[in-house]
Amino acid sequence: MAARFLAETQIAKRYVAVDTFAGFVDRQFEHDLTHGTEGSTRTGFARNSLDLVRRQLDAEGYEAVELLKGDVSEIAEHRLPPAIAVCLLDVDLDIPTYDGLRKVAPRLGRGGVLLVDDCHPSNAFAGARAGYRRFVAEAGVPEEYFMNMGVVRGA
Repeated sequence: MAARFLAETQIAKRYVAVDTFAGFVDRQFEHDLTHGTEGSTRTGFARNSLDLVRRQLDAEGYEAVELLKGDVSEIAEHRLPPAIAVCLLDVDLDIPTYDGLRKVAPRLGRGGVLLVDDCHPSNAFAGARAGYRRFVAEAGVPEEYFMNMGVVRGA
């Protein structure tokens, strides 16, 4: 949807998607079991390979979307865009949510926004909310929610 929005509004912005393209990282998922995440969700995204996602995007006409394979917790910061206007952080688990926030929030431009998916208290992935709440507490910014997503705004 975001790629279509940019194309249809003719907004010339770089669109980068970072993903493991192999599902959850085992140690991160194990940690989230302590938050109450159901063990049955462990393999839910394991079939989303880089090749599959690339083919789907290309078939829809979104060849310009850049796919960056890696765990946001481990990815070298120089591989991320230096400036970010909008970010949807949808990694479901505590550790990569927190790490992703630490890497992306400083790159938000003035008026930029970072949305963290799965932050509703009843969401099956309780770790996303835990990572978000830990980040905002340490950063000294207010918790803000919109459409069940945590929000962090650029300065």
